[in-house]
Amino acid sequence: MNKGRKSQSYLQYAVLIAVMVAVFLSMRIFMVRSVQEKYRQSADVLGEGAQYAKGETRATDTSTSSSLITPPVPITDPCPNLVNAVSDLERQRDSLLSQATDLRITANKIEAQITDIPATANTLRSHAASLRRRANQTDAQAQGYRNSAEDYRRCDPNYSNCNYSIDRKFYYDPELKECLSLGNYADVYDCGAAKLDNRAKTLRDNANSIESDAAKLDAQVPDLQAQVRILREQAATLETSANNKQTQIDQYKTARPECFS
Repeated sequence: MNKGRKSQSYLQYAVLIAVMVAVFLSMRIFMVRSVQEKYRQSADVLGEGAQYAKGETRATDTSTSSSLITPPVPITDPCPNLVNAVSDLERQRDSLLSQATDLRITANKIEAQITDIPATANTLRSHAASLRRRANQTDAQAQGYRNSAEDYRRCDPNYSNCNYSIDRKFYYDPELKECLSLGNYADVYDCGAAKLDNRAKTLRDNANSIESDAAKLDAQVPDLQAQVRILREQAATLETSANNKQTQIDQYKTARPECFS
């Protein structure tokens, strides 16, 4: 009885072992296929997509991929860009020189005005002096009229003892002619003296104004001289910049003369 049970147990163990071996054998197929798939993927990477064949496929080390190689840069002609750069420099140089020329022309004109100012101021002062002389003469004439008026007042009211007569200027001077309507000779002369006093005052006022203009002209000279100096300094600065542009142009043309032949 015990022997039968032992035999049954051995049989069961044998069947279990057989089943396990069968399972391992079936799994071996899948494991082999998995390993072959890994080989194929590696071959695809190394062989750039070629089919992997066991025992035949050979791997080659290609550390530099064709996609990473930088294509050669085409060589371009530098002359067009260089010519354009020189043309720009020449335009800048010409503009600077033109501005400097305009500034120097303006400075020369102002300097010519400075030269003329003393003569103009002297002319104005001479005219003012002439007006003052006329004013003094008018004052003297007005005083003469006042003296004549006093003389007439000392005479007989009917002027029977007076040997005076009206100055002829009362007849052709428009201002003095207005005094003739007064009738009384003394009043006529007083009227004429007052008008001459106003005329002398006007002459002196004009002389003062003209002398003030002459003084203003003299005062302008230092300011104008400063303007001339500034304009010429600015012109010199522009000319220096233009010379620097010309130096750059010469350097470009010397370095690549074939571009400018």
